[in-house]
Amino acid sequence: MLETICLNQRAVLWPFSSYGPDGELRVGSPVEILVRWNTSISSGQGDTSDSFSKTSNLPVNRVIAVGSVIRLGKKKQLPTPPDDIYEVTGYEEVPDIKGRHFHRSVTIRKYAGSLPEIV
Repeated sequence: MLETICLNQRAVLWPFSSYGPDGELRVGSPVEILVRWNTSISSGQGDTSDSFSKTSNLPVNRVIAVGSVIRLGKKKQLPTPPDDIYEVTGYEEVPDIKGRHFHRSVTIRKYAGSLPEIV
Protein backbone atom coordinates (compact mmCIF):
# COMPACT_ATOMS: atom_id res chain seq x y z
CA MET A 1 0.00 0.00 0.00
CA LEU A 2 1.18 3.47 -0.86
CA GLU A 3 0.25 4.74 2.63
CA THR A 4 2.78 2.47 4.37
CA ILE A 5 5.49 1.98 1.72
CA CYS A 6 7.70 4.73 3.20
CA LEU A 7 7.54 3.30 6.73
CA ASN A 8 10.98 1.71 6.79
CA GLN A 9 12.03 2.31 10.39
CA ARG A 10 11.09 0.63 13.67
CA ALA A 11 9.94 2.32 16.84
CA VAL A 12 8.81 1.07 20.23
CA LEU A 13 5.37 2.24 21.30
CA TRP A 14 3.97 2.19 24.83
CA PRO A 15 0.24 2.76 24.19
CA PHE A 16 -1.65 5.15 26.45
CA SER A 17 -3.53 3.27 29.16
CA SER A 18 -4.82 5.74 31.75
CA TYR A 19 -3.95 8.45 34.22
CA GLY A 20 -3.10 7.55 37.81
CA PRO A 21 -4.71 9.06 40.92
CA ASP A 22 -2.25 11.97 40.88
CA GLY A 23 -2.65 12.58 37.14
CA GLU A 24 0.53 10.72 36.20
CA LEU A 25 0.60 9.02 32.81
CA ARG A 26 0.28 5.21 32.64
CA VAL A 27 1.07 3.18 29.54
CA GLY A 28 0.68 -0.38 28.31
CA SER A 29 3.33 -2.96 27.41
CA PRO A 30 5.71 -1.99 24.60
CA VAL A 31 5.05 -3.02 21.00
CA GLU A 32 7.21 -2.53 17.92
CA ILE A 33 5.66 -0.53 15.07
CA LEU A 34 6.68 0.79 11.64
CA VAL A 35 7.32 4.54 11.30
CA ARG A 36 9.08 7.14 9.19
CA TRP A 37 11.00 9.20 11.75
CA ASN A 38 11.15 12.72 10.31
CA THR A 39 13.17 14.94 12.60
CA SER A 40 12.01 18.55 12.47
CA ILE A 41 12.89 20.39 15.64
CA SER A 42 11.38 23.69 16.72
CA SER A 43 11.14 25.48 20.01
CA GLY A 44 7.97 26.59 21.72
CA GLN A 45 6.01 26.87 24.93
CA GLY A 46 3.97 24.04 26.39
CA ASP A 47 0.78 24.28 28.42
CA THR A 48 2.83 24.64 31.60
CA SER A 49 5.17 27.28 30.08
CA ASP A 50 7.92 24.67 29.80
CA SER A 51 10.13 24.98 26.76
CA PHE A 52 10.11 21.89 24.56
CA SER A 53 11.24 20.63 21.19
CA LYS A 54 8.86 18.71 18.96
CA THR A 55 9.00 16.46 15.95
CA SER A 56 5.86 16.74 13.88
CA ASN A 57 4.27 14.64 11.16
CA LEU A 58 5.67 11.26 12.11
CA PRO A 59 3.95 8.75 9.75
CA VAL A 60 2.89 5.52 11.50
CA ASN A 61 1.19 2.25 10.51
CA ARG A 62 -1.68 2.19 13.02
CA VAL A 63 -4.05 4.23 15.15
CA ILE A 64 -2.14 5.63 18.13
CA ALA A 65 -3.77 7.24 21.16
CA VAL A 66 -2.68 10.68 22.33
CA GLY A 67 -0.73 10.19 25.56
CA SER A 68 1.18 7.18 24.24
CA VAL A 69 4.98 7.14 24.50
CA ILE A 70 7.28 6.29 21.57
CA ARG A 71 11.00 5.78 20.98
CA LEU A 72 12.93 5.24 17.74
CA GLY A 73 14.57 1.80 17.55
CA LYS A 74 13.81 -1.88 17.87
CA LYS A 75 12.24 -3.41 20.97
CA LYS A 76 15.10 -5.88 21.45
CA GLN A 77 17.62 -2.99 21.45
CA LEU A 78 15.97 -0.92 24.20
CA PRO A 79 18.33 0.40 26.85
CA THR A 80 17.37 -0.12 30.49
CA PRO A 81 15.82 2.23 31.46
CA PRO A 82 14.62 3.53 28.07
CA ASP A 83 15.89 7.00 27.24
CA ASP A 84 15.16 9.51 24.48
CA ILE A 85 11.40 8.93 24.62
CA TYR A 86 8.64 11.09 23.18
CA GLU A 87 4.99 11.63 24.11
CA VAL A 88 2.33 11.54 21.40
CA THR A 89 0.52 14.90 21.53
CA GLY A 90 -1.58 14.62 18.37
CA TYR A 91 -2.95 12.07 15.91
CA GLU A 92 -4.08 12.63 12.32
CA GLU A 93 -5.75 10.23 9.90
CA VAL A 94 -6.41 11.13 6.25
CA PRO A 95 -8.36 8.73 3.99
CA ASP A 96 -7.54 8.17 0.33
CA ILE A 97 -9.98 9.38 -2.30
CA LYS A 98 -12.07 6.19 -2.02
CA GLY A 99 -11.93 6.07 1.78
CA ARG A 100 -10.38 2.60 1.89
CA HIS A 101 -6.84 3.33 3.04
CA PHE A 102 -5.53 5.90 5.48
CA HIS A 103 -2.38 7.96 5.90
CA ARG A 104 -1.76 8.11 9.65
CA SER A 105 0.66 10.38 11.46
CA VAL A 106 1.36 11.60 14.97
CA THR A 107 2.83 14.74 16.49
CA ILE A 108 5.29 14.09 19.28
CA ARG A 109 7.29 16.05 21.81
CA LYS A 110 10.25 15.09 23.95
CA TYR A 111 9.05 13.45 27.16
CA ALA A 112 10.56 15.24 30.14
CA GLY A 113 10.58 12.40 32.66
CA SER A 114 11.49 8.75 32.69
CA LEU A 115 9.24 6.08 31.21
CA PRO A 116 5.76 6.23 32.79
CA GLU A 117 4.35 3.37 34.86
CA ILE A 118 3.46 0.32 32.74
CA VAL A 119 0.09 -1.21 33.64
